[in-house]
Order: sequence, then C-alpha cells, then structure tokens
Amino acid sequence: MKLNIKLFLFIVMLSTAIYGQAEYVNVENPVYGFLQRMESQQIIHNYYSFELPKTRKKIARYLKQVIANKNQLDKIDRKILDDYITEFELELYGTLKQSQYNPFGNNYNYLSQKEKHLYFIADSGKMNIFFTGLVNFGGIINNNVENANNYSSGQYSYGAEFRGTALNHFGFFYSGLVGSTFGDRKATLLDKKISYNFRYNYLSKVDFDRTIAGYITADFDIVKFKFGRDRFKIGYGPIKSFLSDNSETFTSLSMKIEYKSMNIFTFFGKLLGDSGLDTSYSAGNIRTVEDKFIAYNHI
Repeated sequence: MKLNIKLFLFIVMLSTAIYGQAEYVNVENPVYGFLQRMESQQIIHNYYSFELPKTRKKIARYLKQVIANKNQLDKIDRKILDDYITEFELELYGTLKQSQYNPFGNNYNYLSQKEKHLYFIADSGKMNIFFTGLVNFGGIINNNVENANNYSSGQYSYGAEFRGTALNHFGFFYSGLVGSTFGDRKATLLDKKISYNFRYNYLSKVDFDRTIAGYITADFDIVKFKFGRDRFKIGYGPIKSFLSDNSETFTSLSMKIEYKSMNIFTFFGKLLGDSGLDTSYSAGNIRTVEDKFIAYNHI
C-alpha cells in the first residue's frame, strides 16, 4: 500500500488576461487523465494523448468541448470539471473571478477553492509574469502482508515556480524544489521521482531535488518551438511505451506542427547515461555520468 499526502501552500496556476498562454501544463497534472476519460466517453473528440505535455491554450480548447457537453457528465465529473474551470479560468473566459492573490493580505482565504497566487503582473498583449511558492509534504507506507514486512518514510520539499508569456507568443517557465527524506530508504525509493534522482542516489542519500525545469517557448498556434529542460511522456496507456517519466527531466530542443489532422513532432535531447567513479584524482573519487542522447521524429 502506498499513501501519498501532499499539501500545496501558496500554489499558483495563474494565466493572463488574454486567452492564450505559451507555457505548457506539467505532464503530472491530472487534467490529462480527465481529458483522456472524456475522450473515451466520446464527450470530446480528437484528443491526442500520445505526446505530452500540451500548452495551457490547447488544454482550454478541450475543456471547452467538455463544458459544451456538461449535461452528459455524472455528478463527480461535473465537480472535477468545475475545478478545472477554476484552474484554467483565464484561458477559458479571460477573467480572474475565481482567483485571489497576496497571501499576506487581510482578505486572503487559505481554505477557499479559488486559485491562490503570490504575485503576478498581467499586462495584456505585452508581458505577464507569475510567481508561485511551493511547499510539499509526503508520506509512504508499505505493508507486505505475506512477508509481514512493514516500512514507511516521509519527505518534505520547498521551492518556487516562475512563468509567464510575452507578446502573446513567447513563454518562459522555471521551477525547482529541494527537500529531504526520513524513515526507511526502501519506502522512499517507492517514489519514482526520488528513486531516479541523481542527488539522492549519488550525493546525499537523504536530500533530493525535484530536478529544476526551465524552458522558453515560441507558440504561433500551428507551429510551436521549445528549448530547455522539461519532461516528456510519449506513448499510450498508464506506462508510456516510448518515453515515460521514469527518468530525470532533460534538456531538449523541439518543434511541433499541428494543422487539422496533421501532426509533426520532432525533438533532440540529452539524457543521463551510465554512472561511474573516476579514481584518478588525488583529491578523491569523482562521480562521473556518461552522455546519452535521444532523437525523436513523428509524423
């Protein structure tokens, strides 16, 4: 049994006063699973889930299809849809009625269901900048009934997210978390985000970082460019057959062309290869990691 408990304080999922944003929605966002279920129920059509992530503008287009067919949803999915309408309010309607900012102000309600912001600048058509503070707490409990083997661990992390869009077409994103673990290491390694973390495995054995992601984008609707460090998922099903998230984020340069039924996606990236120890230094052993590259082309 694996139990994850996460608390996000000061979390910002804000867009701008314009309808389109050039940033991408993190591949771990549950909105992808929701849209895939909507497509399987034929609530939406032409949802392409083979390649993730997608831009906030693209996600909003799919959500508009769901909203148009809201009467076909059951009670639970309607509640989930309401949450995503709040999260993507600006992309959908260009408003901020379900958002609040300034957590140090007197009118800030930490327990509300509104989107919560630390700070933002929104100048429609020119520059939009958003700042997020993140604090996460998690726990893992593993109970093996057959072997009567129980072990557990906990973790905490903190960091920041910085993103925005300039001139309606150029986006930027920067995010990073650092944290520490306590408890049984076997339980901690059940969290794949830590099990493949370089700092945890090779440098600290206790501390970790949620590998910093940062990229710049150029979104001209039909043609999109992206350069920087982020995570991709490529393939169908819960476990992506071609490229899953069982790896560190990596640096890549990508281009995507989408027009009607045509989809062209290509990227070139640098991964982490095999790790080893170089014992030739007089000051001590040095951990080395070989270069490893990936190229992907899909039409």
